[in-house]
Parts: sequence; structure tokens; C-alpha cells
Amino acid sequence: MNQLYCYNLVLLIFSIQVIISTSEYLFSYQLFKDSGLISWEVNRFAHPKFARFIHRLGFNHLFSYPNYIFLLVFKLCIAVTIIFQLWIGNSVILLILLLALVSLLTIYRNYRSNNGADQMSGIVIAALALGKVASTKHSLDIALAFITAQALLAYGTSGFLKLTKAGWLNGTYVLEILKTSTFGNRKILDYFSKRIMLRFAASFIVVFGDILLSISVLFPPKICLCILLIGLCLHLGIAFVMGLNTFVWAFCATYPAIFYFSCKLYHQVYL
Repeated sequence: MNQLYCYNLVLLIFSIQVIISTSEYLFSYQLFKDSGLISWEVNRFAHPKFARFIHRLGFNHLFSYPNYIFLLVFKLCIAVTIIFQLWIGNSVILLILLLALVSLLTIYRNYRSNNGADQMSGIVIAALALGKVASTKHSLDIALAFITAQALLAYGTSGFLKLTKAGWLNGTYVLEILKTSTFGNRKILDYFSKRIMLRFAASFIVVFGDILLSISVLFPPKICLCILLIGLCLHLGIAFVMGLNTFVWAFCATYPAIFYFSCKLYHQVYL
């Protein structure tokens, strides 16, 4: 796989993730009001050591409602513009830097409500921006390598930790998750409750799917691609059951980088 093509593909998928996640925030704009669950009046105490520094920079004003809504709209516009500029083949370096800055600001602003998708998104855009600023063949390789390493580490940590938990091995954690009000699904819960082997299979797929993804780069490209397709299906299934749709795009944005290094490793070792 071509290096620049891989880089642009990671950026494209990431931009789609930004559009989806930002649109969801805009549709739930009430959450950012002073009386909302993720108002700045609450979130600004997440980093008390930096509160005075943030205030001096004027971010308190920017992060407060309704100004923060305009920042989200700006972020959405940047992501859409990046996709358009990639389509027509124009340079996007300034747009990447802008998106990186705004993304890091929004991650800081919503610190208490961030999840794994937000953390991975911050890692991906920071690496993409730094790689593009240096603008050399090696800098892009380093950026893609960092993204790959972070993705493999995230999957490995998740999979091997689950492997030590009896609740994951016997399927009981699947039922516990489905019972929750945030990530639960009553219809699927009723279906799984009556079928022991089905919830055992679901646990097995999640645990060993994560582990397999964590070592996917070590396999030849065709096998690696199959593993990544399994990962995509895994994320789609989780998104359907638990509503974690942004995880699909945040983690799958790393897949081109993983596949790129699988191809590179294969050619260096076997050819």
C-alpha cells in the first residue's frame, strides 16, 4: 500500500468520525448549557491545576454555552472541507493543523464525558498533524507507526485484561452489560438470557477478537486484512447493541495504518 494513500485514508476515515460525533453533540446541544450534564461550569473543574491558565487564555469564554456550539460547528466544517479537499487532490496541511487544535480543545473541554473513541481520536489526529508538519517520508511513516502501535496496544490491553476475568470467559459480563441503562438492550438481553452458548460465543468473539487484532500486523497482508474485517464486524456489532457508533470510525481509522505495516513487514521479512 502506498504511504501517502494510507495516510490520506486514515485522515478520511477520521474526518468521517469527526462529522458523526460532532453532529451527535450538536443534536444534543442542551447538554452544554449551564444546567446540562456536560456544562463547562462542571467540566472546568476537571483540571484544577490548569484552571487559571485556561482562564488567562480566554478558553473559559470559548468553552461556555453557547460559544462552544460555534466551536463544534467550526470543527464540523473543517472535517467536511478536508474530505472535499482530499477528493479534489488539494493540500490539507493547514486544515489538519486546525482540526488537531480544535479536536484537542474539545477533548479537554469534555474531559469528564470522553470515552475510548475520543482518546483514540486525539491520538490519531495529533500523530497525523505532527507527521504532516514535518512533511517527509520518514515523518509520515513515524506517524503511521505510532497510530498502529496505539491501536494494537488498545486492543491488546482490552483483550488480555478480559482474558483474566471469569465473567468474560463464561459470558456473564455480556448479560451484565445488556442490563445497564446506558449500554443495555432489552430485546437482546431476553434472547441471550435463554441461550448460554450464544452469550458464551459473544464473549469469546469479543475477547479473542481483541487479542487477534492486537497481533494482526504480524500476519501476511491477506490474513491481516481478514482480521481487520473481523474487527470491523465486531465494532459494528457492538455499535448495534451498545450504541457505540463512534468507536467504529475512531478505531477503524487506524486500520489502513495497520494494514500498511503488515504489507511493509511482509515484504521485508518474506520477500
